[in-house]
Amino acid sequence: MSKKYSKKKGKKYSNKKKKSLKRKQIQLISYLNNGYMSNSTNNNIENNVRINMKSNTKKQEKIKKDKGRSNFNVLRQKIQKSSNINNTMFRFGKPTQLINDFLYSLYNENIIRVEEGTDDIKTMMMTSVVELIDEKNTIYITISEEPNTDKKFYKKLGSILHMIENILFENNRVNNKLRIDNLDETNNCIYGNNRIEILDIDEKDIKKILKQASYNKNYREYGRNKYSYLKEIFNTENNKQETASSIRKYRNLTNNNTKVKFIFNNKYINERRGRNFPSPGTNKSYKPFFKGDKNKPDMLACNSGSICSESKIFSYLHDNNLYKQIKGAIAYWIGISSNFGEDCKKKVSNCNYHPNYAYEESDELDTNMDNMIHILDTEHKFSIGLKRKQKNNKWKNMFRGFALPCPGCFLNKDSYKNNTREEWETHQCLEYNEDSFSRYQFGKAEDRSITLT
Repeated sequence: MSKKYSKKKGKKYSNKKKKSLKRKQIQLISYLNNGYMSNSTNNNIENNVRINMKSNTKKQEKIKKDKGRSNFNVLRQKIQKSSNINNTMFRFGKPTQLINDFLYSLYNENIIRVEEGTDDIKTMMMTSVVELIDEKNTIYITISEEPNTDKKFYKKLGSILHMIENILFENNRVNNKLRIDNLDETNNCIYGNNRIEILDIDEKDIKKILKQASYNKNYREYGRNKYSYLKEIFNTENNKQETASSIRKYRNLTNNNTKVKFIFNNKYINERRGRNFPSPGTNKSYKPFFKGDKNKPDMLACNSGSICSESKIFSYLHDNNLYKQIKGAIAYWIGISSNFGEDCKKKVSNCNYHPNYAYEESDELDTNMDNMIHILDTEHKFSIGLKRKQKNNKWKNMFRGFALPCPGCFLNKDSYKNNTREEWETHQCLEYNEDSFSRYQFGKAEDRSITLT
């Protein structure tokens, strides 16, 4: 009988042994999660996980910050290991055929960007994507964080808009780019023959996007280059016989009717900043998961659950009476690299997906990923065009970017559903600390968009 080697431990596993291990893994995960995450509607662990940060002494304050960080990490790991796909990965909805086609196209476009682009246009970000019942062929999308606390925020916006424009317009992007005069009196910016709309954005924000190399600097061509040499891109079985145009169609499942609405959401951003911003004070948002900051433990990280992509997209939909129209949804990580598996080395800056919020293989077992794809397949979430890619050896790659909710968003499920926003004090938060804000303002701080989550 043929043997295979474990990638990590060097043990020999027969096919029979691997199947046995897979069954035991599923049984163990189900057992560990019994009573913990089996209830898909109630956050029955919230009282044991969230820490009340009010304290009388510096010592108590330090203990609570450390406990908050520890609880955050434990819950994040349990979310990632849970076999209850519907209550973790699909906690806020499942991606529709339209969303999956769009993310397949975005996956391929991003592989070209990170492989062919220069360092000044490369960046990574968390997104949330939604389709509504009454808006056919329309994608709603946003990214996490906000401009004043993420010095790469506009760079990220430039990157994602550049990729979206390439997907929708290909070699005609030059005639369908963003312009200042596209902004209307309602602070919405419609352009690209009405196929792209940026919602709730100010003129100053558009100007900053237009200054970004990530938006202006081209990273791909539309001539004869098929990009077949890129290791992780989707290729046809007969690439040599195909034209560059036909291969582009194979990698891009959007059509001429596809529209994208990007949610900037200044309303929610400003409400969360509070009246005294950038000085500390009282603000209002979905409840954050307070924890000691990863790199500055004396300060609180206050973004998880409050300025994540889920919070920004759901708040906008509620504010515009669209939340009940949700047909499907998913969070999706856009990576800065084309590495997968062991090549990632568990570093988000070296990976196509986010290792902390994705399903990764474990000793050749890929149970949660296989189950997730099975759910989508059996519930007819794949278009005919996407199903034809199932035999492609890159098939699972596009799903690695599907992102589990962070602990703050996981616990905010009922708040998102009922649109419950809370007032909270910001004086201990790293992003509201005046010295820290000054460093962000002058671009001398490190990029906090990953380490705070």
